[in-house]
Order: sequence, then structure tokens, then C-alpha cells
Amino acid sequence: ELFGEKHDYTLTSMNNLASCLSYLGRDVEAIEIYRELVPLKKELFGVKDVGTVISLNNLGMALHKTGKHAKSLTLLEEAFKAGSELMGEAHPQMLSTQRFMADCHAVLGDVEKAVVIYSRVVPGAEKAFGSSDARLDQYLFEYGFALVQLGKYDVSIPVLKRVETIYQEAFGADDSRTKGARLDWITIRSESGEQLTPEEEEEGSRLFGEVMSKAAGETPETGK
Repeated sequence: ELFGEKHDYTLTSMNNLASCLSYLGRDVEAIEIYRELVPLKKELFGVKDVGTVISLNNLGMALHKTGKHAKSLTLLEEAFKAGSELMGEAHPQMLSTQRFMADCHAVLGDVEKAVVIYSRVVPGAEKAFGSSDARLDQYLFEYGFALVQLGKYDVSIPVLKRVETIYQEAFGADDSRTKGARLDWITIRSESGEQLTPEEEEEGSRLFGEVMSKAAGETPETGK
């Protein structure tokens, strides 16, 4: 009312509000704001503008979270095309965009395309964050399970083992995230047809019980 919808302050406020709503899980409301914001930013600044790219990216991610993967992918690809020219493909923002692009491809059935993107993005994320940074977990986790979908167990298991290593270094061996990551690759080994040792089978059963109890808010010993 004071500045008009095209004023920088208004645009910034719209973006901040949408970001907060998305953070709170209110993505449908965030999407409504982003859908107003993106055309305004394109009109005022063009597509090849960092602010426009970020808003495009945020809208794409919000759509992804609400299950609209095809629309999400279109926007993420547009954001990546412009953003990679502005910031470079290895910029953390662009790495995140590519990760979500890969996940969209996987959900939409093109797992091979997803693996191609992950195989490019994971080394970039390692270089950007460091090989043991906890921010790598989702990159590695999604890459590992995309490889599983293609039946590439021999490649996926080392990738998923790295998730366990990262969690162990970040949170400790007794943390539920570490145990869950260990259970993941033990389960994948079993599903691949590889023979587990009796000790591994016992550990897998124990970890499964612990992880399920943790998810239910109980402890295996007390059931409370």
C-alpha cells in the first residue's frame, strides 16, 4: 500500500514471508506467494538475476515438497540454467538445485538421469563442503538409493556406508541416525543377494528393532 508491489522492500518482504512459511511446512501458502513474486522479479530484473534465480529455485523446491514434481523440475531447470551462468555449477545454491532436479527425475521414473546428475553433484558437494561434512548426507543418501533402483548394489553400498561414517563422526556411534544409516547398507547388502554373516544378520535385526523403537518413541528394554 505504501511502496507498491514492485518496490524492493515489498519484494524482499514477500520472499521472506514465503521462506518462513515453507520452513514451517506451510508450502501451499508459500507457493501462492512465490507465484506472485517470480513474475514480478522476472519483469523487473530478468531471469539472469541472483534474486530471481533464488525465488525460482524456492518455488521449485516448494512444489517438490507438495508432490508437484513435473512442475518443480521445470522451474528448477530454469533456475539452474540461469544460476549456473551467474554463480557457476559448483556454487552451493546450484548444487542444491541440481540435487532436487535429480530427485525429481528419480520420482518421475527417470532414475538413470538422476544418477547422472548425482554423480556430477556429489563430487561438487564434497569439494564445496568437505568430504566429512554432515551436509553431504542427503546427497549421498539419495545417490545411493538411486543406484539401488538401478540394481547397482556394488556402487551403492560404499556410498551408503559413507553416510554412516559422516553421521558417526558428527553425532557418535550410538546416535539413531548413525544406526539407521548402518541398517540401510546392511539391508541393501541382504537384498542384493550377498550372503550376510550370522553376526551381520544379528546386528541387522538388533538395529532394526532399535530404529523402529526410536521412531515409535520407545526403548527396546522398557517399551516406554
